[in-house]
Amino acid sequence: MEFLAEGLDAGERCWYLGSSDVAALRTDLQELGPVDELVGCDALRLVPIEAGYGPDPAQTVRGWRAPSRTRWWPAIPGCGW
Repeated sequence: MEFLAEGLDAGERCWYLGSSDVAALRTDLQELGPVDELVGCDALRLVPIEAGYGPDPAQTVRGWRAPSRTRWWPAIPGCGW
């Protein structure tokens, strides 16, 4: 959790991957503060594990390749945290 909070504080776009549905992932992160606001301005994405990984490893790699190559700076406009 500390690592995720540090990334958000630095203005990075963060993804939280977990084994629950999105509502449960949101609950897991309540101590970060305004989770709805962070998700709403695309600073934080909540990804259920089944959406992030599939049975085909090659497709999983392709699915994660584009977000990992994107530059997220400067900080996402409109986020007021």
